[in-house]
Amino acid sequence: MSGLFITLEGPEGAGKSTNREYLAERLRENGIEVVLSREPGGTPLAERIRELLLVQGELRPHLTLVFDLPVEIGLSRAAARGRLDRFEQEGRDFFEAVRQTYLQRAAAAPARYRVLDAAQSLEAVQRAIDALLPEILERCRG
Repeated sequence: MSGLFITLEGPEGAGKSTNREYLAERLRENGIEVVLSREPGGTPLAERIRELLLVQGELRPHLTLVFDLPVEIGLSRAAARGRLDRFEQEGRDFFEAVRQTYLQRAAAAPARYRVLDAAQSLEAVQRAIDALLPEILERCRG
């Protein structure tokens, strides 16, 4: 089976779900068949399942879009949606460490990662996705 495996990563409040739908629609508009899924994550057990799937299946994304934003902005957006509990449980230091890990991975593998400034407005983030669309389409079409 051929295709392009794209993952979207980033903290709560970065717009992953909204932009996942946006990117899928843009790809469909360009004749690309899209299959959306959600991976396990968010709890220690789910993270372990995720790791097993990636390691045992040697499943690696072809492209990862990192929706980056400062922790405080993510906290604010999550609070506005009534989703602050998870942040309160984990703490700011944890989420800053996760953010830095994404950025380090992107720096170490620039061919596989694209970092998007998710602190911008939704429209600006989607313009950034649109700017990546030619590259993504080229990779989809091989």
